[in-house]
Amino acid sequence: GVFVRSLAAGDRLGGLADATFPLMVVLRALFDVVLVETVGVGQSEIEIGEVADSVLLAIQPASGDSLQFIKAGIVEIPDIVVIGKADLGEIAARAQGEIEAALRHATPVDPEWRPPVLRLSAVSGAGVDDLVAALARHAAHQAAAGRLEARRLAQSRSWLRATIRETYGRRGLERLRPALEESFAGPPASPFLLLERLGQALDEVGLPEGGAG
Repeated sequence: GVFVRSLAAGDRLGGLADATFPLMVVLRALFDVVLVETVGVGQSEIEIGEVADSVLLAIQPASGDSLQFIKAGIVEIPDIVVIGKADLGEIAARAQGEIEAALRHATPVDPEWRPPVLRLSAVSGAGVDDLVAALARHAAHQAAAGRLEARRLAQSRSWLRATIRETYGRRGLERLRPALEESFAGPPASPFLLLERLGQALDEVGLPEGGAG
């Protein structure tokens, strides 16, 4: 079956709604594949890199997307890049070349994975099979050598830090940092249980003078 759920990002930076990560955890237990569409990508909308196992960036040729990709500091985020409207021919090929050049000069998050840049046409269907194959290759790459477990652990820790800061403020995060780092040093645990425990601990000791900050 297919389940579709829309979440409003509101005025939140990052490109995702607050509930995206918790919902992802639930849906991963129910479905084989979970797709997340962001509100768009700019200098601030890169939070998807801390939530998804595979990040696919779709670019429209001749629209300025290629320049935005190069200038906005997001060149290191995607695992796969897709150039749409491949039926435009030379225009799509030029966009592909620009993105490939930008990636060659980027510092990869995973030095063992080089993001492929593919051309795809929704009109003719050309490139769809290549995209499916690229996603499968990246999934296999993630599954090898514990990469997927490491990526999901990093996702949980990133969400936990961000949620503590949003809930208790900068001072609350600083007060909880020793306990937070201690919990990270131990066996992996549910970030939701950790949030509850850390919140209870902070309620007991109270925030530093000056409030959340």
